[in-house]
Amino acid sequence: MKKLYYSRPLLADLKNLLQWFPLLLWKGVYLRGKSFLMLAFVLMITAFHAFADVGLTTATTSAGNINQGSNSNIVYAVKADVTTTAVTVNNISFTLNGTFDANDLSTVTIYFNASGPTVGGFQVASTPATFASGHTYSIAINNNIAAGSSGYYVVTVNVKSDATD
Repeated sequence: MKKLYYSRPLLADLKNLLQWFPLLLWKGVYLRGKSFLMLAFVLMITAFHAFADVGLTTATTSAGNINQGSNSNIVYAVKADVTTTAVTVNNISFTLNGTFDANDLSTVTIYFNASGPTVGGFQVASTPATFASGHTYSIAINNNIAAGSSGYYVVTVNVKSDATD
């Protein structure tokens, strides 16, 4: 299982904290040391943001031949478990390998299905598949997953009827 962590850049958080530092020093003259330290600690806590914890698990798909003229053939599925904070998935990258030429596939489609690693749910992206085996796709999407939820990203291909046998 892979885990993906993200947060706002630390530099932005430090900049946010440091912009208030002169005010803290000025107010610190009038506050007792203990109160000053507590105020600084509270501001430091609020300057840092929660991390999203996303577990990625590959769903099992069996290898095999795909027939000419067939559509919605599942070639990969990955489950995303979101635990801490809601996430927005902005991009999906993958490499299609196998034995096919640049004119064998017509379309690559990505679905998001909350219930299982099958074609269903809703289509999040689709792109022409005019490349030979070994091409890496990087497809921009915009899909939100709430904290405590999970779902499957399913990659499918459509094979042309005149594809190499």
